[in-house]
Amino acid sequence: MQREPIPKEIRKLVYEIYDRKCGRCSSEEFLNIHHIDRNPENNDIENLELLDWWCHWLEHDCKESMVEWGIKKGVL
Repeated sequence: MQREPIPKEIRKLVYEIYDRKCGRCSSEEFLNIHHIDRNPENNDIENLELLDWWCHWLEHDCKESMVEWGIKKGVL
C-alpha cells in the first residue's frame, strides 16, 4: 500500500517554518520531512519536522550511535 504524499502546500509551509534548515542541526542539505508521531497519514503541521538525512536516519535507525553523530557533525 502506497502512502499519500504530504500535500504541496503543507510541505512548503514546513520548509518556511524551519527556514529551510534541519530542526536539529541547522543543515541546509538533503532535507526530509519527518512525522513526529511516526504516523505517515498524520500530516498536521504540528506533527511535521524538517530534518536533514542524517538526523532523520538517527531518529529512525540509530539508538546507540550518538558519538558517531557527534563526529559526523564535527561537535566531538
